[in-house]
Amino acid sequence: MDIPNPTPEQLAIIAHPLKRHARVLAVAGSGKTTTIVLRVAYLIKEMGVDPRGIRVFAYNALARDELRSRIGQLLPNKAEQPRIDTFHSFA
Repeated sequence: MDIPNPTPEQLAIIAHPLKRHARVLAVAGSGKTTTIVLRVAYLIKEMGVDPRGIRVFAYNALARDELRSRIGQLLPNKAEQPRIDTFHSFA
């Protein structure tokens, strides 16, 4: 995965303070998945968050697989990867 230069808006989400809620609203193709992938990597690598404390949800299996692939490219060590589910498989 080529890591893009995040926009200021994406950087604000990636580095959003821990334990504070954030809502991200954006149109299709605006980089939401990239932002989520970079946020997960930031939390684990920069903030020292235990990956077992992170849960990533996707709407369908295709989106889940894309997230797994892209996060796996940034965090190749399986022990550093969080659990990624669809809403359906989690429920």
